[in-house]
Amino acid sequence: MLDSTTTLFGVNSLPFGAAGSVGGFLRISLAVWYVGLVMFRLAWTAYFDDYTVFCRDMLINNTSKTVDSLFDLLGIEVAREGSKATEFSKRFKTLGVELDLQEFCRAEVQLGHTSERRGEIGAVLDEIISGSSLNAKQAESLRGRLHWFESFAFGRVANGAVKTFGNLALRGSKQIALRPREVRDLRFLRERVLLAPPLRLTPTCLLSWVIFTDGACEGPEGGKDGSIGGVLVSPQGVLQQFFGGAVPKDMMALLEARSRNPIYELEVMPVLVAALLWGPTCEQAQVCWYLDNEAGKSAFLKAYGATEIADGMVQTFTEHEMDLQIKSWFSRVPSASNIADAPSRHEDSVLRDRGALKVAIQWQAIREIIDCWVSRNGGDDDSRI
Repeated sequence: MLDSTTTLFGVNSLPFGAAGSVGGFLRISLAVWYVGLVMFRLAWTAYFDDYTVFCRDMLINNTSKTVDSLFDLLGIEVAREGSKATEFSKRFKTLGVELDLQEFCRAEVQLGHTSERRGEIGAVLDEIISGSSLNAKQAESLRGRLHWFESFAFGRVANGAVKTFGNLALRGSKQIALRPREVRDLRFLRERVLLAPPLRLTPTCLLSWVIFTDGACEGPEGGKDGSIGGVLVSPQGVLQQFFGGAVPKDMMALLEARSRNPIYELEVMPVLVAALLWGPTCEQAQVCWYLDNEAGKSAFLKAYGATEIADGMVQTFTEHEMDLQIKSWFSRVPSASNIADAPSRHEDSVLRDRGALKVAIQWQAIREIIDCWVSRNGGDDDSRI
């Protein structure tokens, strides 16, 4: 005979990953951090169940005893030995990333990946490259891991190559044979994983420069005249320098031969020119780039262009951006409000009257970049716009 009474069963903990357990866990984690911060003046961070503590050399023993005592008082068990019970150091690992404080007295901190994490992802890429194939599930998994990797490596040079994994995942095949260009992208990503520079944090990171750029294209098809301009504004809002000039005829002929509408390339070009001219000035700082062309802005946001020449200029820009650790932000400005419009059309009296200095455009450097990308692709561009 079945018992008709109702019985309730309760558990003292929720399954790991359940919504309730995660929410409760984070509240406890933050509460512990807050107690240490307010009551004991600990300089520490909380990331889930990892607490990273900072202190001066002379306070190491005192800080260590304070943290241990706090956890003991709260009844929280922590690792007292093993790999997670690390000693105080100016170079340490936390959750797969490595912090380097060896130059802290010179106002510099570096944040990057551990050698173990680099080696792990690099080995997976090596295996795929050697076999020249992978499946859609592997592609999607690696795409996610590389996105995460890029969030702790400075620079956006890998954006285009990471997109390759997204395209491979969309094929949906059980086994995908890699094409030569895809293998090239994977080789680049492997090198990126092993050599990506860490993020450098310095007081200069707080400076914000503003750069306006513009491109113009007029005339009949097959004989258009192109020109570009750019303006540099200091963090104090002062006009510093500008450039403006006509694109050489032979370069315009090449752009027209490779693109149905070269205004796209002409909007991309001045951003690269500005980076070559003013990159060292903006090193380590934040830069807000204002363009009045959506397609051009989109190219720099994605870090790859829609045509081979534009892609070459964008990728050269991202390499320069990475080397100088410039923190870029791209936005659109209405053409009527774009102060680079005037120098792009050979009008610079207003900028000169306000004390801005005109600088020369490095046409030879731009020509070499374009020639390099044209020769690399054999003169055939299948992405005309």
